[in-house]
Order: sequence, then C-alpha cells, then structure tokens
Amino acid sequence: VCNLGWEKFSSLFVDSNVNGSDLQLASEEDLKEIGIRFRPHRIRFLQELHNLYLPKEDEKYEKSIADAILQTNIKAVLRKEIANLNINSDREIEATIIEVIKGILDIKCPISKMMLVPGYSYTSKKTTDETVPDNKETELVGTVLLELNEARKEIERSIYNDVVKQIESKKIDLSKENVILAASNNWPPGVIGLVASRLVGTYGKPTLLFHLTKDGIAKGSCRSISAFNMFDALQANKNLLNSFGGHSAAAGLALPIDNLSTLKDNLEQRVAEQLTPDDLVMKLVLDAQAQLYDVNKKLLTDMHYMQPFGHENPEPLFYIPNVVLVQQPQLLKDLHVKCSVFADGIIKPILFFNRPELFQKLQAHGTQPFDIAARVSENHWNGRVNIDLLGVDIAGI
Repeated sequence: VCNLGWEKFSSLFVDSNVNGSDLQLASEEDLKEIGIRFRPHRIRFLQELHNLYLPKEDEKYEKSIADAILQTNIKAVLRKEIANLNINSDREIEATIIEVIKGILDIKCPISKMMLVPGYSYTSKKTTDETVPDNKETELVGTVLLELNEARKEIERSIYNDVVKQIESKKIDLSKENVILAASNNWPPGVIGLVASRLVGTYGKPTLLFHLTKDGIAKGSCRSISAFNMFDALQANKNLLNSFGGHSAAAGLALPIDNLSTLKDNLEQRVAEQLTPDDLVMKLVLDAQAQLYDVNKKLLTDMHYMQPFGHENPEPLFYIPNVVLVQQPQLLKDLHVKCSVFADGIIKPILFFNRPELFQKLQAHGTQPFDIAARVSENHWNGRVNIDLLGVDIAGI
C-alpha cells in the first residue's frame, strides 16, 4: 500500500488484517468496508493495484487495444462527455477503455479488479446516492459498451470467415480431417472460444482455435461434440501442453507452437479410434412434437418448472411439422433470417440466428409445407410480451 503512494491508508489495512493475497482480490466494496470512504480514492487505488499485479505481456496487449480503440469514434464519444465525468487525461481515458474491453472480450482479469466508468458500481449490495449512476454516466457507459460489443462481433465474424475460407479452399480438408485446428497471431484470445462454438455448430467437428504469441506459445480455446470428450483428449496429450483446463465439451489450453501439428495428429487419431461415422453426423435432439397453437403463455409457464437450463438440462427443442411461409423471409445484418410461418390457423414469427444460408432456401421454397426445429422464447418489446419461436433448423426443403 505504501509503495503505491497510499501511506495514509496503510493503517486501515493493518487494522483490518488484510494480507497481500487478499489485496490482489479486493473489490471496491471491500475497500469501502475497510474504511476508504471517498469513492474516487477507491477507484484510483484499485486501478493502481491492478497495474501493480498486471503481467507485462498483458499490459502491452491492453495498451495496443487501447491505442486501436482511441482511433475510433469512441474517443470522440468520451471527449464529448469528458467534462461531465471529470476525466482529465488520455491516461484516464485509456484506463477506462481498457477495463471495459476486459469485460467485453474476456481478457484475463479477476472481476473484482474490473474498473469501468467512475460512478458506475457493480459491487454495491444496496441502493444509495453514491452507487447510483447519473443519466449522463449511464448513457456514456451504454454508448461505449455498444460500440465495443459491435467491434467484438465484427472481430468474431472476421475470425469465423477466416476459418471458413481455409475450409472452402481445402487448406483444412474436412473430407479427410475430423478435427478443425486453426491459428493466427491476429486473433484476440478473448473471442476465439465464441468462434469455435460457431464452427462446431456449422460443421459438427471438434474445433481448436489458437492465438499465437510472440513468445512462441499458442493460447487456445476448443469446443467439442457430445461424442468426443475434449478434456480426456487433452489429458492424454498433456505432455505436449503447458497448461489446460475445462470439461468434456469446452476447454482452454496453452502449448508451444511447435507442438500444434503433433497435437492435431494425435487428436485425429483419437477421433478415428473412438468415433464412428455416425458420431460425426450433425444431429438435433428433438424433445417433443408441437403445433403452432401449442406455443403460448401456458407452455412457457410449464417450461419454467424445468429450469434452470444448462449443459446437462438444455432448453426443450420442439419439432413443429407442416408449416408454410406467409411472407418473404428477411435477412438481418447478413446473418439472421426472420420470417413468419402459418399452420392450423395460427401465424407465428420465427428468427434463425446465425443461419444466413437458410435465406435463399426459404425464398426458393415458396408456399410449400416444411418442418422446423425451434425453441420457445418470451419477447418483451414496447411494453408488450409475445411468445416467439427461435428457429434452430428446417427440414423438407
């Protein structure tokens, strides 16, 4: 504490019996309970504390991200409201941006150290004037988060398209390979897990994506199919890895770049030994058949008794046969397909997320019946609550 220049607070930490390991995990609420009453002091202290424990490699990485973001219109947004937030320097702007990016891109940082815009508390347990942000601060946080989330989605799309191009060009030949493995030094490590999940959903094969560091280390995220236990596969190859952790369907790992090809060969061999061709065919488990008139508030209420949903208890997926289009499908943001379907006197909107390939199929199909696999969702919009369908796939086209 004294090394950080906060000698006047040192006695508070001594009196509270706080040791070094406790200090690394301290949250703003912890500092308040210790006795640092002025919120700007708590914020500044946490920021300096985080910088003290920040690894040098991450520090460089975060600085490069901040530099990139400062070239965008986010800087203009911050500058516009700068006087209202009492942010007085580029250093403080960068610090704010970096901490927001950590939350959006999952950069490794304990949540208790995350520092967003001053005045916005994520740790408060009760509502007070001190912890409720004013409208201007809230609008700024929302604007920055929206911009960063859009940037994150663009990065995710770019990585996904990079891998798809490798597959389409046969650099990754899925007619011969059963494991997708790709790597780049341009891919941020915080989003490659999301992309790996999309690739598994698209191709139905275990997928490993890696960020290549200047130190010769590949830091990766992997996702798998139900028939292939990824954690066991990594355990069997732990001699090639610096570290790994996760579960059967998802894991993170780090290894020397030189070991990537050996890991790929070993995983391919394991898939060939353990899986049948049928295991590698993409499947949907349909929980029940339903008609459009079944999709109502009562169904959603009944489903609430089945919660919480998760990996071992997924949301029900319904088979809904013999529906027809009642209007031309719409392609939203070149990614999502929205349309309305009709059956038994009922019309329901349905949205297929990240299924742009369905757009042309539905357009060409016209008014002929087809089947859908969908989940049921409650949509709140403009004060109204609708029970909608989230499409997963179609058949009969």
